[in-house]
Amino acid sequence: AANAVESLNKKIDYANKKANALIELQSRLRLKRAPRIIEAFDISNLGSTNAVGAMVVFRDGEPDKGSYRKYRIKDVKGQDDYAMIKEMLARRYRPADAAQPERPSLPDLILVDGGKGQLNSALAALSEIGVRAGEDVEIISLAKDGHISAKERFVLARNSKAPVSKGERVFLPNVKDPLPLKEGTRPDLLLRRIRDEVHRYVIGFHRSVRSRAMVFALDAVPGVGPALRTRLLEKFGDLNGVLNATTDELVAVKGITRSIAAMIHELKI
Repeated sequence: AANAVESLNKKIDYANKKANALIELQSRLRLKRAPRIIEAFDISNLGSTNAVGAMVVFRDGEPDKGSYRKYRIKDVKGQDDYAMIKEMLARRYRPADAAQPERPSLPDLILVDGGKGQLNSALAALSEIGVRAGEDVEIISLAKDGHISAKERFVLARNSKAPVSKGERVFLPNVKDPLPLKEGTRPDLLLRRIRDEVHRYVIGFHRSVRSRAMVFALDAVPGVGPALRTRLLEKFGDLNGVLNATTDELVAVKGITRSIAAMIHELKI
């Protein structure tokens, strides 16, 4: 019985700490209410190919992985981060269709990875689909800039009671100066945790998309078809194994010539 009581007390204490962190975050970001539901967005488009985006959801300070979403960028060509953010938010929050103008339930807070440019793109996306930032939903962006100047760092830290995290800043709509992210404070630790989680999720998605694309790119190599592709993957385990195999190792596979091996190695570039 004593153990049960202790366990319950620990759960209550943990829940209280989470609730307090959200209340502190509300004050920190000047929000109208505590952000119990936070949806965070990030994009990944390394090399401007296979661009993707992702959203993670935190409920009461904890990840709700069943609500995570992945997005393949459809309408943006080239490496335009701002346009990709705009596309992703429009797809997430716009009404289903003209006949049934209902949209998904809005969170308490939207967090976009990036600086003022990403925030402005997100604000434009919301405005175009009739979502009022600051009224229907709150929105911020979180930038990590390790090249912040000493002067700017001094200005950010001047009124901070806690140490300022190097170059990490929160941008708010219609507020000129960003807020410095502080070290060790509960609301800022939560923001960093959410940002890191969406970054992890989108990078993992991008890697899987790129890996699948490159696997099927083997088919585009003259002389390599589905059967030979399967033989290569069975021999070397995965795409990395194929790409990192030496020429001698590749030509040991039936059907692979030295010219084919050279073209396979070109896929790494």
